Amino acid sequence: MFNDELIRVNKTLDKTPMILFMPGDQAVPWMIIAGASYYIGKQILQLSWVWTILIAAWGIGTFWLLTAKGYHVFFSRLLNAPLWTRAITKYTPLLIKDHD
Repeated sequence: MFNDELIRVNKTLDKTPMILFMPGDQAVPWMIIAGASYYIGKQILQLSWVWTILIAAWGIGTFWLLTAKGYHVFFSRLLNAPLWTRAITKYTPLLIKDHD
């Protein structure tokens, strides 16, 4: 019934895509963080490039640490678990039918 042969599995299935040194799933959020850092640091606050790059690196580093093992690990903590309670009550129908 069962075949005792080993099944070959592609080793790249569990790996995440990489773009140079950064994980592929974080490329877009990192660009958004870098763009927001440029806009806030350089355009609004008129900071130097050093401070702007440091703000972007801080934002990207923080985001990377929070989501390194996957977005669900960090962001699932933000969802409230449903509160389930058990109760034993007598069933009362909402609509009472008269059989007269």
